[in-house]
Amino acid sequence: MNTYTKRLLSALGRKALVEKDNVLWSVIMGMAKANGGVR
Repeated sequence: MNTYTKRLLSALGRKALVEKDNVLWSVIMGMAKANGGVR
């Protein structure tokens, strides 16, 4: 695997992680709101 491919894959991996974190965070915030707001 050449450097360009590695860089591309790591960038995609980071993007996927960030998006997964955003989904996780919105789920957590939604649960907190359902439980009567953020304490």
